[in-house]
Amino acid sequence: MSAPVSRRLAAIVIADVVGYTRLMERDEEGTHARLKEIRALVIDTRIAAHVGRIISTAGDGMLVEFGSATAALRCAVEIQREMGTRNLGIAPDERIEFRVGINLGDIIIDGNDIAGEGVNVAARLETLAEPGGICISATVHEHAHEGLGAGFVDIGEQQVKNILRPIRVYRVTLGKDDQHANVATRSPPQQRSIRRRWLIAGIAVLGAMVVGVLLVLPYLKPAASPSAPSNSVAILPFTAPAGSPSEEQLADALTQDLTANLGRWRMARVASPGLAAAYKGKALDARAAGRELNVRYLVEGAIRPESDRVVVSIRLVDTSTGIQLWSDQNEVRKAAERGEREVLLLRSARRVRGALYATLRDDPNQPAAMKLLFRADAIDANSREGILKARQLYDEALRVQPDFELALIGRGFNAIAELEFDPGTDRDRLVEEALGFSARALAIDGRDADAWELRGAALGWQGRLDAAFEADAHSRQFDPTHDFNLRAWLLVMNGQANEALAVVERALSIDPRAISNYQLQKCWASLHLGRYDNAITACEKWRAADDQWFPPHVLLMAAYAQSGNSAKAAAEKAIVLQRVPGYSIARYQALWKSDSPAYNAQTEAHILSGLRKAGIPEQ
Repeated sequence: MSAPVSRRLAAIVIADVVGYTRLMERDEEGTHARLKEIRALVIDTRIAAHVGRIISTAGDGMLVEFGSATAALRCAVEIQREMGTRNLGIAPDERIEFRVGINLGDIIIDGNDIAGEGVNVAARLETLAEPGGICISATVHEHAHEGLGAGFVDIGEQQVKNILRPIRVYRVTLGKDDQHANVATRSPPQQRSIRRRWLIAGIAVLGAMVVGVLLVLPYLKPAASPSAPSNSVAILPFTAPAGSPSEEQLADALTQDLTANLGRWRMARVASPGLAAAYKGKALDARAAGRELNVRYLVEGAIRPESDRVVVSIRLVDTSTGIQLWSDQNEVRKAAERGEREVLLLRSARRVRGALYATLRDDPNQPAAMKLLFRADAIDANSREGILKARQLYDEALRVQPDFELALIGRGFNAIAELEFDPGTDRDRLVEEALGFSARALAIDGRDADAWELRGAALGWQGRLDAAFEADAHSRQFDPTHDFNLRAWLLVMNGQANEALAVVERALSIDPRAISNYQLQKCWASLHLGRYDNAITACEKWRAADDQWFPPHVLLMAAYAQSGNSAKAAAEKAIVLQRVPGYSIARYQALWKSDSPAYNAQTEAHILSGLRKAGIPEQ
């Protein structure tokens, strides 16, 4: 009987030297020496920094495995940028350039080698990349959200050799200097921004909306709406085919919902719906509309029926150039029930808001306080240094503008991030600090959903779960599109892991692209219920998206140990102890305290006993 095939999920990078044969024929020794130098000074150092594993190399190529899509993409972007710098001043036909393909998928483990469709897809992606470029699969695009200063251009589904199904492919643009792109997409706020990170899985993360935003190159000169505020936007009436009452009704509902939702968002100034309504049924000139409405951006949408479905297309347009910056498309059944259409409305609102956030973040004309806020939000909370650096930026933003509500909220979440990072800190002081910032924000606007979310989070850390649930209800009342992370965390802490799973599934139904936002939550709740295989699957998905944060490894260690996989439990233990020397049962208990008997019983039965099986000490 043959041994079972070993598989795992991994991010695969395949790189190839462009024109390798030509370069070797022209100067064999010189090319070999240059490649050796590049390997030593650029490639190997970047791979090591991002914890990649080199599987194989050839004269003109390389196969590398990474634990997460984020690590793989960050490594590739850094290498290609460095190569672009090194090639400055070198004649085009003498440059050493790489094509890179990245895929996140299932691989077969064969000793030190790997194989399978995950590798095959990465190889095909590499052939689609331009010299000096990177092509990634849709799975990488879904998981890699970090602010790399790069963007993504959807080049559609590609049929490639030896792969039966078409592959959805995105080309990575490397920022303003990307010579191949007229426009570049930017990702929204990094899911691990300090003011949101703890909320995912009861421990971290802003519910990140996986959207891209196309940025205009510097040489395009604004020609319209010069006086429009940089954060101003108008939601134009969505269009629908004449004589289709159902589609027309959906178009009106989407227009009203987006206008109301963005109108509640302090980051945007939304034009009067009455003024925007005047454009219904009219041919549109984006620049003229921008001047007339005095807005920098337009949101346009269209409803298109197709057989038994309705396709909803939305786009964001810069009125200063007339260029489309972002687009999105969703479908709903023609016979969809009210609940399905509500999900479509919520999903559209979340994605439009995310697109605007990313556009505003990259606008150099933002006020000083807003620039400081964006810089703080982008900092990863994986270290005390990162937390303190972000804190300094939030404090500086508040010195510039003391009543800056967004900075108050960010500063409050920063206090909670410090508490989550180190349970040995002054818990009471940090919680009171977070409550204080939420109170200041709510004094400015008592209907701000983010401020209520911050208050709910602080109350939850204080053990006042009833009050925390009430704050969460206020948050959702004032913004129905708000993330579900706080509620799911509170449910687990209250011993209601089943209910938490239902909340996560609801969140994923609203935005199925936001996979990594909720997988850690799903892992934690499943582990509390003793569903170890489900916990492992969810945590492995999180790890594939971003494995830099240590708590998922703690949960994986417990789940692996409980399921009898001692080897994998030992591997996760090594990662945890490397990142948090001296990690103990007491540390887990000190951080995640609750008065709920059900929570404590689940924690003891499934998490703490698993950690003990893995060899984690009590103290």
